[in-house]
Amino acid sequence: MADIIDYALLNAHKDFDTLPYSKIDSLIFAQLTYLNFDNIVPDNKNRSKGLLFSDIAESDNYEAIFPLERTAERNKKLLNAVAYSNRYGKVRVNYYEDIFDIEKDTQFCAITFILPNGDACIAFRGTDSTITGWKENFNMLFTSPVAAQSHSVIYVNTVAKKIKGNIILTGHSKGGNLALVSAMEAPQNIFKKIKQVYNFDGPGLRKEQFESEAFIRVSEKLLNILPTGSVVGVLLYNDNYNIVETNALAF
Repeated sequence: MADIIDYALLNAHKDFDTLPYSKIDSLIFAQLTYLNFDNIVPDNKNRSKGLLFSDIAESDNYEAIFPLERTAERNKKLLNAVAYSNRYGKVRVNYYEDIFDIEKDTQFCAITFILPNGDACIAFRGTDSTITGWKENFNMLFTSPVAAQSHSVIYVNTVAKKIKGNIILTGHSKGGNLALVSAMEAPQNIFKKIKQVYNFDGPGLRKEQFESEAFIRVSEKLLNILPTGSVVGVLLYNDNYNIVETNALAF
């Protein structure tokens, strides 16, 4: 069964005018948030225009980008597939923010991918392999907002002011929930710039959030995509589900 690496390689020669941006591009960007861009990609306080994927792939800190041995080789293939392609070659990577606080049960990471036409995809990292990350994930079942959700709102409200075009929000697992919550909490002037919200196998909302005007407002822009056999993605309340067949347990 084909995967996102196959998609990136197959369409490497097609720019976004030839093959319009799709949910698979959003999934690729969501997966790339699991890479460690510390001391490589500028943070959201920097005035830099960001880096090209080729700049990242040729960084002196290249090996440190792939901290998880289990997924390192696959993530290397994905980064190399986008770094030297016509499709992703002009995408600029910017505004990297990574917050980890054991005492406050906080694990948050976001990054912005700026397309050649000025539109941007803001992507949120899902739960990592740390106990802190999983503890915050479970806290979402009975607490709102958790720290990562609050950070996601601030991040979108800050970065959106720097983006000229439309905005797409995306994330996998907890990152998908952060994409949803940050859209719900966006002020109207920023909300109007949000074109689509992708929640890839991420948990939904507590009942009071699901029934709120904020969720009703964002629901038309929301697409939940779940693999067969999903566990995390069916937690709590949500809507607009799309089920995709898969024969893999993880990336």
